[in-house]
Amino acid sequence: MSKKLIIVLGVVLLIAVIALGYFFVSHNSDGSQGGVTGTPTAAQPSAPTVPQISASMPADAPQGDTFVVQASGGGVTVKNFYKTSVGFSAGEDAILIAQSERYSLWYYRSFGGFEIALSSDGGSGDITAGTQALLADLGIDMKALCTLTVEVTYPVDNGTDKESLPFNGCSTGAFSSN
Repeated sequence: MSKKLIIVLGVVLLIAVIALGYFFVSHNSDGSQGGVTGTPTAAQPSAPTVPQISASMPADAPQGDTFVVQASGGGVTVKNFYKTSVGFSAGEDAILIAQSERYSLWYYRSFGGFEIALSSDGGSGDITAGTQALLADLGIDMKALCTLTVEVTYPVDNGTDKESLPFNGCSTGAFSSN
């Protein structure tokens, strides 16, 4: 092989390695373009499961120690969780009642329903802990909770979406009202 051919092949190989390196560095694993820092770009979806939270209470928030949440068959009087909540969504529709490593408890004003948002696909222990915390934060028993709209969710697709689990503690009697 001639020296000239070896030099040409070496240069071509070097250019190919540089081009492959540039390609892998400039494209994230999900196919979107961006740097290697993992900084979110416009092409990456944002997680819809967690609304932006602010500390400012809605102007029309209940003022007393209790208020009535509409439920099937009438209303349920609950402790005023607005006063002790972690925060409020920017649009003031969602109230983050409480949060732990295992779950977050939400109230959605637009439809008067509650969500026990599990931090992982967890298990019945996380659902039970979230349910017990919701009972305590609302100051009600299981019979009253069963008349409210309650949804249990868990994250999917690396936290960019969520799926619902049936809240069947009311039909099965799985949770005690103690």
